[in-house]
Amino acid sequence: MSFIHQTKHLPSLGVGVTYCTELHELIQAEKSLFDLIEIEPQTLWIRDETNQGIFTFPEETKTILATLPQQKIIHSVGVPVGGNKPADPKQLTLLK
Repeated sequence: MSFIHQTKHLPSLGVGVTYCTELHELIQAEKSLFDLIEIEPQTLWIRDETNQGIFTFPEETKTILATLPQQKIIHSVGVPVGGNKPADPKQLTLLK
């Protein structure tokens, strides 16, 4: 069975955009412009004030993303799961 034959039954996700705060107003104002929001969590994490390598994903950011009506997918480039190096457990916790 060919790759094309295997994928033709997959749902179409439509037109997507990688979320960044600079695009938020456009995404919110023109809801029909994008069908899908791709979220790269690391771009939204905030380093702990102690600067000890601890990150947080602000609740306000989670709420903002949740209110957007588009479908969402997570694309974690910075923390590849299943790679040849174990992921940092602190970062894996944030991806949940």
